[in-house]
Amino acid sequence: SVGPVGAAVAQNHLRQILSFFNAPLYSQPELYIHQTDELYTGDRTFNPGTEKFLRGWLAGFEAFLAKQLG
Repeated sequence: SVGPVGAAVAQNHLRQILSFFNAPLYSQPELYIHQTDELYTGDRTFNPGTEKFLRGWLAGFEAFLAKQLG
């Protein structure tokens, strides 16, 4: 998409479709990353708040996958 929210709208639509088919979804917390300078420090690493959120999200996703894969 050429707009800043096009990908988010497409992801939401895909989630609706997958939900209809009862596909297992990791939907909370939602994760939408929009490129902004505030996400990074001066050396282009994630700022502490962003890094903390992403690490928490990934830990939750890992637990979700482990549960799905048994």
